[in-house]
Amino acid sequence: MQVNLTFTLIDRIGTIQIDIFIHDEWQFDSFDHVHMKFRMRTTMGQLNDLSAQLKRFIRRETDHVSSLRPE
Repeated sequence: MQVNLTFTLIDRIGTIQIDIFIHDEWQFDSFDHVHMKFRMRTTMGQLNDLSAQLKRFIRRETDHVSSLRPE
């Protein structure tokens, strides 16, 4: 699984745009893959909470995808 986060400061009051790209491809099936793109805006003061939320989201999605793979 590949996760790319791009942070961009979009104004002087500290609003940040976060572009999130997730790529997941099954090792044995090149046709079975997922691309997801998200865009959100937040203020710099909310980044700690956002960081915790993103970590939980990525962990949950990684666990979910892993549970679908054959052993």
